[in-house]
Amino acid sequence: MEAKNANLRGGHEAWAESWTSCSSFHSSSSSSVSSPRAWCSAHTEEPHPMDADTYLRVLSFLGKAAKEDSDSEKTISEDRPIHKNSLTALIVNGPKRLHEDCIMVYEDVEREFTLPEVSLRQDLAANKVRWYGLWTKDLWCFMRNNNPFCAMFFSHRLHPVSRCSRWAAFGMQFLFVVFISCAVTEGGSCLYCGIRECGMNSTCTSGSVKDGRFHQTAWMKNNPEKNYCCVIHAVWILWFLETFRRWGGTLYMVLSNCAFTTAVFQLLMCLCVQRGGPRVREGGELLGKAVLIIMVAGMAYGTPTLIHYISVNHAGWLLAGNILAGKIASMLFVTLLNVIGFSFLWWRQLPRNASTEKVQDASSPTAFHVTAEDYQAFCRSLRHRDKGLHMLPA
Repeated sequence: MEAKNANLRGGHEAWAESWTSCSSFHSSSSSSVSSPRAWCSAHTEEPHPMDADTYLRVLSFLGKAAKEDSDSEKTISEDRPIHKNSLTALIVNGPKRLHEDCIMVYEDVEREFTLPEVSLRQDLAANKVRWYGLWTKDLWCFMRNNNPFCAMFFSHRLHPVSRCSRWAAFGMQFLFVVFISCAVTEGGSCLYCGIRECGMNSTCTSGSVKDGRFHQTAWMKNNPEKNYCCVIHAVWILWFLETFRRWGGTLYMVLSNCAFTTAVFQLLMCLCVQRGGPRVREGGELLGKAVLIIMVAGMAYGTPTLIHYISVNHAGWLLAGNILAGKIASMLFVTLLNVIGFSFLWWRQLPRNASTEKVQDASSPTAFHVTAEDYQAFCRSLRHRDKGLHMLPA
């Protein structure tokens, strides 16, 4: 009864065929199930709303699915074929995957995803948060794909940001935290030496520090670089240290890390190109990754100099403390933002018209392929079909 093996001529016809497959159980002599009731019950469990097969079945139920005539090729609205990758092609990375992406960009032919997979992927990219229509279940679906920690282990395989990319992003975030922690650590030296603005300079010597806020500068052996203090003044680090005193460095690291994480995530996901064709999507994703590589190269170039200066001034333990505090605080803050953002989006995606049960007009470019209401209607049809199982022999 699998919808993938049917020629889908309409939602209701396909659904009728699936019910017929239950009714005609006796004609299947190769089945190992003891009764038709047991066979149908095994195929009517509530499907997962984030499964590609569920998407195909729901789209078929709604009459939205395109005709599928083979396992290797499908057509979508623009009549572009979608070729399924073999398992080997899916797990092999590096030059082979890049070669496939380049072919997709050149030929504008889908070589990576099937029709329901493209639909599911586009809904994930469009920040669909209502999958079950239940707040608690939908929260986990959101957190597993958007929380930086959870997503590294539980993200959906079709999400525009793959797990491999998330681990790479985690490494970038750690490098960024180290970079900012170095800057914050040396920011105290700039304040201690009185270099609070560009153009100022001062001669510092190691000695007792009157201001306990920056006691680590008592270990200082070398004056901070004038240009360095100018840079961290320009990026507001000195303002945070002066304004919020003891918590200024941690607060700056949390806010800057959240902003950096958001930027990295958006560059990896490339929301604006996900609804385009293979050429637009793959080209946009490759461009986003190129920008990230440039950003990493810039941080990797500047971080060793900062670490060397900190080692000379014996501020290693302070740096380690700043990194740990910044990372933990950032994770907690991002998790809080995840819950708040999810709650807002979940409320925004509630159906506004009870008669139509639609969140958005179907003509909207941001409309979802399958809404929570569509999924619920599909599940209700499953339960309605189950009521007829008593008509079958046990």
